Amino acid sequence: MRGAHRVANGWSADGLRSCRAGRGCQRQKSRSRKQPDRLPVPIVVPGHPTEMSHLQSRAQGIDIATVLKNIAWAVGLVLLFAVIGRFLLLVFAAALIAVAFSILARAVKRWTGVSTTAALGIVCLVVLAFLLVLGIFSGPSLVDQGQQLGAQLMTWQKEAHGWLDQRGWGRQLLERLNAGQGGEAVSQAGGAVMGIFGALGALLVAVAAGLYFAGDPDSYVNGAVRLFPPERRERVREIIDACGAMLSRWLLGQAIGMAFVTVLVYVGLTVLGVPLAPLLALIAGLLNFVPYVGAFAGSVPALMVAANGDPQTMIWVAVLFLAVQMIHGYVIDPRIQEKTSSLPPAMSILSQTVLGMLFGIIGIVLATPILAVVITIVRMAYVEDVLEQPKEAADDSLAIADEPAALEQP
Repeated sequence: MRGAHRVANGWSADGLRSCRAGRGCQRQKSRSRKQPDRLPVPIVVPGHPTEMSHLQSRAQGIDIATVLKNIAWAVGLVLLFAVIGRFLLLVFAAALIAVAFSILARAVKRWTGVSTTAALGIVCLVVLAFLLVLGIFSGPSLVDQGQQLGAQLMTWQKEAHGWLDQRGWGRQLLERLNAGQGGEAVSQAGGAVMGIFGALGALLVAVAAGLYFAGDPDSYVNGAVRLFPPERRERVREIIDACGAMLSRWLLGQAIGMAFVTVLVYVGLTVLGVPLAPLLALIAGLLNFVPYVGAFAGSVPALMVAANGDPQTMIWVAVLFLAVQMIHGYVIDPRIQEKTSSLPPAMSILSQTVLGMLFGIIGIVLATPILAVVITIVRMAYVEDVLEQPKEAADDSLAIADEPAALEQP
């Protein structure tokens, strides 16, 4: 009836079918236009929780893969360092000596205007002349004082032996000490002598290699840079330059602190009337090159020399070194580190402990500059290039996502 009524009102059957087909096409077109709005779009509105979580999951996936890759590299480097650690320490010592000679050579070149090679030769001659003069003027006094100190130590040993022999537990301790005294003492003495000659040989090799490094640093840096892919070579060169600048600032700070300690110890020992005050002050200043540990090691020679006199002088020498280290540690050193290189004290002590357990004295001496280099490499190669890279990628993705939303706005 409804179809007949429409035909009666002028609607034909064909027109009715075409009208129905047209309405169906319009509904289909409207559905097709609305259908994309129902599909999930990765990023449409910036700041939307769903889109931010999707972006964060992608960034976290990239971050985890990169972190695992860098952990594998770190484990490999640790194993390599454990196998050829002493050789790497020798190379690092040569690099540190090269940085020190380069600082002095640049200063001489700036003052005199000569070439870098000539300035380096002048620095070597000055250092050798200083060591020669020091040995000529202080050598005989040092030998005489060493003989007196040896006699004093023998007297202390006899007194301690007699004090222990008067007690039961002391006699048991002496018996245990004397049980393996023969062969072990000879082997320990031989090991000590070989260790001294080995350390001197390693020092000479490090100095010679450091002079070669300082004479032509660009060739060695270029050789190290070429070990990396071409796209990473510029960044590797920046990291090497930053490590060199960090070592230069650290050496400058240590030199200022060593000079401060040398002057104060010399004045104090001279006032107290301790023999060999210039030499003992120089030893204390040089040993202050090693942070924290060198401060205590530098006081040992002065205390041993003061022990040849009255006990009161020895006590005053101990008070002097304690006061000097407190002034240096709480007043002078923070200002120096603020201007040169700021290293965490806890990390410095831990690095000295670990490397000292692994490699002995050489590990303790080089622990702090190695820590400075490691902190620089981690900051540039890991924190800046790895951890901060996903954040920058996320910001770029958000910026790209803002463009369609801005285009849709009227």
